[in-house]
Order: sequence, then structure tokens, then C-alpha cells
Amino acid sequence: MSSSRLTGLLASLLIAILLAFTIPGGALRAQMNNSWQIQQQRQQEMLRQQQMQQEQMRRQQQEQLRQQQRQQLQAQQRQQMQAQQRQQMQAQQRQAMQQKQQQALQQQQRNKLQKQQIDQAKNAQQVGKPPPTGTPAHIANKPTGPMVFSNGVARLTRPLTPAEISRGFTGKVTPNGRALIKFQGRIFAVPASRVSGLTAKLAAQQRQTRWTAQQRGSVNEKVKALAAATTAPPPPIPKSVLNDRPSSGGGGNAGGPCDPKKSLTCNFNTQATKPGPVQVVKSPTVQASIDAAQAAILNANRLDYSQNFEDDLVNFNGGYTKFKGKLEKDLILIQYHDADREIGKDRTLKWWTSAAQGNAMNTVRNIQGSLGLPWGKRNAVSVARIPAGTEIEYVHGTASSQDSENFLTYYKGGGEQFRFKDFDPAWVTETRRIPSE
Repeated sequence: MSSSRLTGLLASLLIAILLAFTIPGGALRAQMNNSWQIQQQRQQEMLRQQQMQQEQMRRQQQEQLRQQQRQQLQAQQRQQMQAQQRQQMQAQQRQAMQQKQQQALQQQQRNKLQKQQIDQAKNAQQVGKPPPTGTPAHIANKPTGPMVFSNGVARLTRPLTPAEISRGFTGKVTPNGRALIKFQGRIFAVPASRVSGLTAKLAAQQRQTRWTAQQRGSVNEKVKALAAATTAPPPPIPKSVLNDRPSSGGGGNAGGPCDPKKSLTCNFNTQATKPGPVQVVKSPTVQASIDAAQAAILNANRLDYSQNFEDDLVNFNGGYTKFKGKLEKDLILIQYHDADREIGKDRTLKWWTSAAQGNAMNTVRNIQGSLGLPWGKRNAVSVARIPAGTEIEYVHGTASSQDSENFLTYYKGGGEQFRFKDFDPAWVTETRRIPSE
């Protein structure tokens, strides 16, 4: 019984299932197809999104790669440009250095040629010949040195100008400042102003600076005589003069009346015999002559450095000062120079520094750098003292910078220095050699 019932139940269930599939099958299939299509669409959409994301990431990677390549290329180009610029700057520096060296060499050659031409013109003038052919006019007419003196007659060592030659000028000047010319075989002394290129001022200057010891001694004696005449008491009045003094009545005195022809003498005697101290009258003109003569004696031994005095101001920095007058106190000076050179020949006394500046420099290199001295040896030091009250003229300031002859060394300058217009060698009190470094 139970098995038959079970079989019946299974059969009914199977039939029910078959009926469920057979009767509503069209609607179920449509529903299932719709859900499948939706799923397919979703999958396709997801796939498209994934592809788009991958494509976008690929493009971003490619763009980043291209940017890196561009940056690397730009960095290489910058490095190449910098390298080229460095090479160009180095080439320009080398070219500028070569040009400076060539210019310095050319300047040395020009200076050497000019010196040779000046020496040749000077030698020709000394023997009375014209300068060599081809000598430039500015060299032929340039003074080549001081006058040469012989028996009191000065002779110019520079070549004569065409105007001087046309006037017959012999190149000689007398002690009183007159020029000697040659006319029709005879020598005449004429005023120097008649000869072109020569003035009486030049001749007078040469006479003042070329005093002999005998001339200085003669002037000194005259000065002493003048000084004694102005300070000595007046001589006693002779009795004959006292007897010629007019009386109080004005018509005469005890010795007789004054002669009208000697009225001036009578008047002088009257004033001279008045009671009271004797008044000594000093003449300003005489005193000025005495002062000028004394100054000439004091300055006779000074070396004249007035030439190029104003031009040498370029060797000072701005802010320099000029002094002309009497020193209020002693001036102590220091000069560094070549021990083998002699004053008046190849060494001058126009450039000095102060004692304070000298104490601040302890090596030759410091001396050359502070005072701007690129040339010459500096193996000796001289000390000078100019006494207070001395009449002097100089420029005081700091040294300007200088370059060496080959432009390879720079000297800063800035040290204290003096440029004197004249200088007495007697002011130099001591000279010593500088120990080698």
C-alpha cells in the first residue's frame, strides 16, 4: 500500500512539473532572456571602462616619458651652451691678454725708437748739425736736456726750430739773457724775444739756477752789507754840520746864515740834530731785495722738479691736497729706491712717503703694492727731514693703482705719498740698504 501511494505521488509531482514547464514557458523564457541581455550589457560596459582606463594610463605614461626626454634634451643643450660660453670667455680673455702684451711690446718699441731719435737729434745739435733725416718735428723741436754752459755762455742742447735757424740763432745765450745770432759772418747779441722759441724768461731762469760758488759768495756779501747798513747806528754828526744848523730865527746860526743853495742840507741838519732817539727808516723795497737774495741763496742747492708737476697728479687718488708756504713743524719723509742709482742722474728726490706709512710696510712686496711701484728695484731706504719754517711746495695724498709693464701684476696703491716741486739733497739725513727677503 505504501509503495503504491509513493509511486502515485511521484507521478503526480512529475506531471505537475511538466505542466509548469509547458503551460507558462513563453513568459519565463522572455524574462530569462532579458536578464541575460542586461548582464551582457553590464559586462560589455565594464569591459569598455576597463579598456578606456588602460588607454588613459598608457597615454599618461607616454606623455611622462616624452616630458622626461624633453627635459633631458634641454639639460644637455644647456650644458652645451654653458660649455661654449666658457670656451668663448676663455678665448676672449686669451685674446685680450695677447692684445695687451702686443700693445705693451709696441709701446716699448715706440719708446725705444723715440729715445733713439731724441738721442740722435741731441748729439747732432751738440756738434752743430741738423737732426737726422726722418726725425719727426715734435722730436726735433723738443728740448732734450738743460743748457750746457761754457765760460758763462749757455748753449741749448735741443734742435733749433726752422724759425730760429732763419734768424741766424746760434743756440747760445749770454749771461744777461741776450741771444747770439750770426749775420753776414759776424756774431751779434740781440734780445732773446727776437728769436722764436727762446724767451728772456727762460734765459733768466737758467741764470738763476746756474749760480757758481763765486756768484753765491758775492751775493752773500752784498746781503750782509745791506743787513749791516739797516741795523747799524747812524754815524756821528760832524761839528761842521752842527755849526751850519740855522738859528731859531730862521735866518742863520752862531756860525752864520745857511746858504740858500744848501737849504736842503740845512733842513736835513736841522732834523738830524733834534734831541731824542734816532729813527732808523727801513725801506720796503730794500727789505724785499734782501729777502729775495736770501731766498735765492737758500734755494740755490735745491733740485728743480717743476717739470710735469701738474701731470703727475694722475698718480694720486682723488682728495689730494696742495701745499705752498712755510712748514709749521719738521717734516719727516721716507723714500724706497735702488741703492745703485745716483741722485741727479738716474734717481730723483721728488716722490716720498711719510714715516707712519713706512712703519706700516714690512716687506718690499708691501712697499710696491701700497705705493704703486711696479718698476725698479727697492733695496734701499732714505730718511729726510725738512726743518720747520722752510718754504716748500708739494702735493700730498694717496697713491693710485698701477699695472706692471706686461699687465700681469696689479698694484693696488692707497699708501700715503708726497710729490715735491723742488728738493734739497741736504735734507736727506740717512740712507740704508734693505735686507734681502
